[in-house]
Amino acid sequence: MMQNGTSIIDDQGRVVFRQYVREKDYNPGVDAIRFYTDFANPTKEVYSWNKGLPNSLDMFVQGNLAIMFGYSYQVPIIKARAPKLNFGIKKFPQIEGRNDPKNVADYWVETVSKKSRYTNEAWDFLQFLAARPEIVKTYLSSTNRISAIKSLLAEEANDDQVGVFAQQALVSSSWYRGMNYEAADKALKEMVEAIADNPDNLDYEARIAEGKIGATIYQQ
Repeated sequence: MMQNGTSIIDDQGRVVFRQYVREKDYNPGVDAIRFYTDFANPTKEVYSWNKGLPNSLDMFVQGNLAIMFGYSYQVPIIKARAPKLNFGIKKFPQIEGRNDPKNVADYWVETVSKKSRYTNEAWDFLQFLAARPEIVKTYLSSTNRISAIKSLLAEEANDDQVGVFAQQALVSSSWYRGMNYEAADKALKEMVEAIADNPDNLDYEARIAEGKIGATIYQQ
């Protein structure tokens, strides 16, 4: 949806991925959903997936799937589960003809439990890790993670392990702006599964998902 020019949530916190673009005479959000779910529609030429298949990671490590979409943290999982698998990593596909690549970011935020006996020390340690680039570089080289510091991304861009992911970091963004990401993510998954079961209900299921996501914007 983002690659197709859709604002999933606008600046006012409204869920608008079903919004009709009058100038272009079509709905880019609904069009993207239809494109995505057509791969699970037996009546379509691109039909290639159904609920009877394992998930993409399992199929990929078993050598039964040519391509999977994933994040950098899944690379060591693949190597651990299939050490002899010969695979390469490329940038995420973009819609043909667009000059503004877009990717969905997936990042983890470190925090400290309120129940910890050493909250001050823990926070000091996290600040120490994040504040000094030389310390961050040591951590990244040990973990094969992508830097959150832009100045380090240029160095990582040429790295054999994480270079592809570092190159995409600056064109990756988050779509959710609310109080309960898990519920919003679940609403999208339920929408896709329902449309896969009944493609004729696409507009109805998209409207239901829009309402569910909207309900999470200001309340958990």
